Amino acid sequence: TPNIPLLWSLFRTVRSLYRRLALVGFLILGAVGTWAVSVHAAETTWPGGTWIAWFISLVAAISEIYLGWWTNFLIGMNQPLSAAKFATVGYSLNLLLACILLKTGFGLLSVPISSLISSLLQRTLNRKATLKVLGDFQEIGDGSDVANLLRTLWPNIWRMGCLLLANYVAVNLIVFIPM
Repeated sequence: TPNIPLLWSLFRTVRSLYRRLALVGFLILGAVGTWAVSVHAAETTWPGGTWIAWFISLVAAISEIYLGWWTNFLIGMNQPLSAAKFATVGYSLNLLLACILLKTGFGLLSVPISSLISSLLQRTLNRKATLKVLGDFQEIGDGSDVANLLRTLWPNIWRMGCLLLANYVAVNLIVFIPM
């Protein structure tokens, strides 16, 4: 049988790691993105909408970073097929919803809104599947093991982080490649 106390320790550790990554992402993306929007927002036809779209985009990006731990934890629990199915559903919904919102007149807000909604759906599906594998949602332990586990896992964490970051950047930069 699986070592349930160790799984819950890993669960807390992964959640803590992604919380820290989301904070760093928020600080960097928030500062750079806000500066970039502030430089060009006045040039748009609806500056207020540009700022709203930026805020939703920032929330969506940080949610994607933080909530991604459910996907990675599910994959780490030997459930890659489930994670891939949920990713397919999430990204398909993202594209479909963005198209619908664009067609119905949401304009600049279409992509950030669809990104946030699909991200939340994908993570909800991953969360349900993860908790199904883990059993009842009962965190065993007090969380004092998080720092020790982070030090033990760090050699693999940064490598996986580099791969995931490269994948994320490559997928999201496709939008900016001229046809």
